[in-house]
Amino acid sequence: MLVESFIVKIKRAETPFYAGLKKLGKAFLTLQLPIPRALDPIYVLILRPQLVALIQGLDCAVSAGLDGDGVLIASGIAQRAAG
Repeated sequence: MLVESFIVKIKRAETPFYAGLKKLGKAFLTLQLPIPRALDPIYVLILRPQLVALIQGLDCAVSAGLDGDGVLIASGIAQRAAG
């Protein structure tokens, strides 16, 4: 209960102290550090499997007769796909 009231005070920025904490939190969440170009191959190794899985998932959805939202397309009637 004490933590919840503390968080609410920060969200509302009730005093200059809480406003400063809110501003500090927003600055931390939106911080963007420059990334050296030398690390690009590492990012490719991390992101490529994710992109391949996404593309394969979309291909499976198309071959199963699903649209992008997981709705089964059969004889002109859209039915929600099970599972």
